[in-house]
Amino acid sequence: MYVRWQSRKRQTPDISAGFQPPLEDERGDCVRNKRGSFIRLRPETGTQDVRWRAVVVENVRVNGKPRQRHIACLGSTTDSRIAVDHQRRYFWDEVLDALDRLSNRISIEDRKRIETAIALKVPRLTRQEHEGSVEECVSKYPELNPQPPYRAPLK
Repeated sequence: MYVRWQSRKRQTPDISAGFQPPLEDERGDCVRNKRGSFIRLRPETGTQDVRWRAVVVENVRVNGKPRQRHIACLGSTTDSRIAVDHQRRYFWDEVLDALDRLSNRISIEDRKRIETAIALKVPRLTRQEHEGSVEECVSKYPELNPQPPYRAPLK
């Protein structure tokens, strides 16, 4: 079993400084995609935002041909959310909870490989970053449920 990344371009930035006007060409006309929707760019980089989804798959043979069998979707995030500590914490909490639910199906070695592969695209928070994020959320929103504790990567 291993993780496979699926991507999908977003029409609007996920996290931005408000409304973004559509992209324009040299003549000043709005640029549209194949479906006819306007294309909007991320303000900080000038590129289109992409949503990434981490999926656990395994290779099987069906009628003698190799196929990938979808096991579970672990979580999703966007390029713009990866830069924000809170959003990375939410993503990793979602991924680790999903892996915990799959503990009867995924071996410890597979889980370590999957966590390492995900960490290449979405870096894990250090303990200090995690605790700082939790403290900031609790101070701003005390009515929220208790925040999950830091979970160290498997060694």
